[in-house]
Amino acid sequence: TRVVFERARAVASRHGGDAIATSLDDSRVTRRWAVLTGAGASAEAIREALDAQIDTLIVGEGPHYTAVEAADCGLVIIYAGHYATETFGVRALAAHVGDRYRIPWDFLEAPTGL
Repeated sequence: TRVVFERARAVASRHGGDAIATSLDDSRVTRRWAVLTGAGASAEAIREALDAQIDTLIVGEGPHYTAVEAADCGLVIIYAGHYATETFGVRALAAHVGDRYRIPWDFLEAPTGL
């Protein structure tokens, strides 16, 4: 889990933010993780993650109660910033469309630190 956290923190820092996580036990091993971009943390997302046997959920942001609920359920949530988690998917899509249709593309950075 610590490795996943450090990778999420690196993504967030490239976009002017930082990552925080619910309780991380150094002996814990991440077996299945998922990413929900933007404001991905919610009670529904936690239930879906648990149903899918996800043990680590990476989100942009979420309400305070999600950290408490995740800890109660044994789920780690890494909050890596709304902007940081939204942009990598947009970039990947732009690169795919650009390659597929041989058209140039660019991404205009507008980080807010959120």
